Amino acid sequence: MLVDVFGLVVGTFNGYTDKLINDFYLTLNGVFIAYAVYLSDIPSYKIEEFLRRFSYCFTFTFSFAVSIMVVQTILNIPHYPAVASNLALIPIFYFLSKKRYALVAFLILMVFLSGKRSVFIIFAFLMPFFILFNRGVKLGTVASIGAVLSASMLLILLPVATYLEDNADKFSAGRSVINKFALLNPLSDNFDLKSAAGERFEEVYNSIEAHHQNPYSFLIGSGNGFAYKLEVHRKDMIEENRHGVHFAPVDFYTKYGFLFVLSMTIFIILYLMKVFPYLKCGVWYFNVLVFYQVFVLFYSFLGSNFGLDSMFWMSIGFALLLIDEIKEAQEREEQSMYAHKT
Repeated sequence: MLVDVFGLVVGTFNGYTDKLINDFYLTLNGVFIAYAVYLSDIPSYKIEEFLRRFSYCFTFTFSFAVSIMVVQTILNIPHYPAVASNLALIPIFYFLSKKRYALVAFLILMVFLSGKRSVFIIFAFLMPFFILFNRGVKLGTVASIGAVLSASMLLILLPVATYLEDNADKFSAGRSVINKFALLNPLSDNFDLKSAAGERFEEVYNSIEAHHQNPYSFLIGSGNGFAYKLEVHRKDMIEENRHGVHFAPVDFYTKYGFLFVLSMTIFIILYLMKVFPYLKCGVWYFNVLVFYQVFVLFYSFLGSNFGLDSMFWMSIGFALLLIDEIKEAQEREEQSMYAHKT
């Protein structure tokens, strides 16, 4: 909270008034959500019920939106070729835990057709780890086997993507999506990482360049509302007041400085060290929440900032509540075993 208030002052001093209050509110909002959920003391069965309802509702609305986009593609109707799919990881992991494999396969297809390549790739990487944890495999074994399986899965996707590209005429529904994935495929003649990244490289370079023009910006940042001039010469594109960077570390650094990025990194590491040991406790909906959080952290290196994701902060509140319940259950079990021995 103090960092956000300080960012408000610094942003005002540096003259960033356009989205000053908006940035202040969004940054503060996530922390309040996490605390509100944690302090609400919601019982675990309510959290499980929330995940169940959310998973089915999201599956319906998401698949409906993707279906409309697919129809637009088939009919050659101009449209933005992507549907936000980051929240799809919650129902996918939920249905995996409940062994609803048909729904898992359906949602994976919807994520692919949504056009959000980063979501699809990160999910493919995380899924083996999630399955191994849910089966009670030890942490050390998960790290080694999961890494091999994840790498294998990503390597298998390359020739599959090449096949789809070579036969794109047979898959008119996913034609635009297949072409987008081709930009990321080293086996494709259309491989172009810079084009696949959109303006992300230029965002990082231009934002840091503008950020360093402000006094003491390295340590304290440029403040809330920070804006910069984005220039993408290969697209003949100039945007005078660009807000935000599709790379969370730089987005945080330009607004709040190096000290905040360092503190946030330490907080994330400590939080993950706190929650990871409980993944082996067999509470599947706890695992769903933690893996969604890990996904969001990965996604923040390619897409939106995790600080703006309300569901991310809500899931942290839920996870902390479940840890308290797991601890209480373990203590009761230990007391029961001790009483039985005596």
